[in-house]
Amino acid sequence: MSSTLTMIVPAGWRRVEAGPNQEASIREAVDAAYRDADRDSSAVAKHWMRERLREALTAPEELDSEVVAVAYPERPAAGMMLPVSATVLRMSLSTNSVDDAMKALARMSAGEPDAHVQQTPVGLVLRSYSVRDVKQAFDVQVDGAPIQESEKLAIAAASEAMPSLRVRYVIPSTSGDSWYAVAFSAMLGSDEPELVGVYLELFDAFVGSLEWRDTP
Repeated sequence: MSSTLTMIVPAGWRRVEAGPNQEASIREAVDAAYRDADRDSSAVAKHWMRERLREALTAPEELDSEVVAVAYPERPAAGMMLPVSATVLRMSLSTNSVDDAMKALARMSAGEPDAHVQQTPVGLVLRSYSVRDVKQAFDVQVDGAPIQESEKLAIAAASEAMPSLRVRYVIPSTSGDSWYAVAFSAMLGSDEPELVGVYLELFDAFVGSLEWRDTP
């Protein structure tokens, strides 16, 4: 018997799973997001969302892992739509004992100065995070979008910087099952430490709901 990692997300979040049915799941997610929008005026936005979801469900080759699912809020919480998302990945790494898992975590943390090990309901996990400006990457996406040139220029000029927080939790297994990673992303209004701290607390709370469940 093997184990699968589960995580509880708040009400109002949508989960889109990778796999053979992902195109249908993507279509359903896009339709839900633009259910009340005009069909013609929302065509570009729907196209963009489909592409972003397909991209999110495909892990870069250098990660040596596969995406299990992505999740994001569909409805506001306390009157605010949080600019965050979560990606669950199944890693190629596996270990058969606590000792082997801790050694692997130690090696991993040595290459990430800001990483630290913290206790969760599923045992020790490795948390690392970084804040970076994604303005250049965003401009590249806008440049390739099927919209008017004037719209591209307006979007590109709307902001000078786009600080983004990325937090990754690596969850080891000690029973020979695959390790998992949960990666959260948040678009920040600024890179002030206080704001970063608020999001870290939020993501720590999500990780606090992790649970290993036996699967046949």
